[in-house]
Formats: sequence, C-alpha cells, structure tokens
Amino acid sequence: GSGGGLVAWALLLGVEAGVLDEVSTLRVVEATVRGVLDRIDERDGELVVSGSSFGTNPGDYDDYTSIDTIDNLVLGNGAVIALLAAAHQQGLELTP
Repeated sequence: GSGGGLVAWALLLGVEAGVLDEVSTLRVVEATVRGVLDRIDERDGELVVSGSSFGTNPGDYDDYTSIDTIDNLVLGNGAVIALLAAAHQQGLELTP
C-alpha cells in the first residue's frame, strides 16, 4: 500500500532527476502502480484506499504482518496520490 507507493514515487523522482535507469525502473513502478490500484475501491460513490497502516517499526515478519490496517488513512491516501500523480506525469498506464 502506502509504503510501496512512497518507494515507487521516490523511484519516479530518481528517473526524473536522471539518476536511475528509466526502462528498468519504470517496470518496477508499473507493477507497484497496478498493486496500488488494486487497493482502491468505490464504496457508496466514494473512492476508498484500503490496507494502510500506521507507522511500522523494524521487527520480524510476524511483527510486520500483525500490524492493523485501516481504510482511507490520510497518510496512505497521500502516498497513493503522490505516486499516481507522478505516474500520470510520466505517462504510465493508470488502469488496473
């Protein structure tokens, strides 16, 4: 969700700055965009981003997978908006 969105957004910034290889980086970003779009649903006429968590701390796999997630967390929505805006600007396909 939002963590992947932030990483992909940063990768797009790296492509834009000319410090990352465009072709290989965009393949990774496109896969992330598809995954992020899969977390957006329409409910009662509104778009809902599902599966965002509050901050996560270092730990083992069980620690990470046991973190509660909620829908439409402002932090998660901001990451999704930043990624999708940058992906659109880059000309990437924004359909699931």
